[in-house]
Amino acid sequence: AEAPPAGAEQHDSIQKISSFEKTARGAVFHCLTAGGKSVDVQVSVCTPQIIRLQMCPDEKLRTVKTVLEIKENWPDSAFTLSETAQEVVIDTGAVRLRVQRDPWRYSMHDSRKEPVLQENVQDQDVIGDYRSLPIGFTTRDGEFRRANETFYLAPGERIYGFGESFNRLDKTGETFDGWLIDSFGTGTGNVYKHISFLMSTRGYGVFANSTARLRSHVGSQSYMSYTLMQDDPRLDLFLIYGPDMKQILARYTEIAGRPALPPKGSFGIWYSVLSMKSDV
Repeated sequence: AEAPPAGAEQHDSIQKISSFEKTARGAVFHCLTAGGKSVDVQVSVCTPQIIRLQMCPDEKLRTVKTVLEIKENWPDSAFTLSETAQEVVIDTGAVRLRVQRDPWRYSMHDSRKEPVLQENVQDQDVIGDYRSLPIGFTTRDGEFRRANETFYLAPGERIYGFGESFNRLDKTGETFDGWLIDSFGTGTGNVYKHISFLMSTRGYGVFANSTARLRSHVGSQSYMSYTLMQDDPRLDLFLIYGPDMKQILARYTEIAGRPALPPKGSFGIWYSVLSMKSDV
């Protein structure tokens, strides 16, 4: 393959687990990338239905938290960890996270051992080019720039979320540029209130804990995958099991916080003079 031009952004992906260690909350996987770098992936059990996955290849940013106010102090949650030559399994009783050693790949299963959420690390065309990049990060001129994750999109699966939007409720087949902007109306994909949270009809949700710009390709680059690419090399994902939509939403708000009840008057008629002529 030809070398990328000088100054070009280059992508590197997690390839395999070299070793791992159990922690009080889950496990830390010491991994090797396709480019020969070492990177850790930390998996934490927040509740039996909420798994947190963190990856940060940049040493300078590993202790730097995002500005989002989220729940950090979780009570102890019981789990078991088992391993075979092929994989490591974290079982909370509600879900089983199966982490394959080589090549790296994880999937989340329900208590019946049915797959709910699956990472997609091999979405390639017939000549081996990636349609959707596997979990990893980008660098440019030696600096870490972005991080991404790609999940399998099952036949018939529907994806909802991403905050405010002015198009259809089902986001499957669409591309989003998650960046807050004054959209001057509702006729484009620009939004005032983007939220890095999605829910799936397969019974799970994903919340990306970041205020960075998030570009999402939901079955738009490939029918087999959806990809989250953020302008921040720190990947911090909460994998949320429902299986009901109400349960997924409730567990998301447990992470991000729940709003207070607005005053009674806010539920009445709202009227704006913006772009309107009125004597009222």
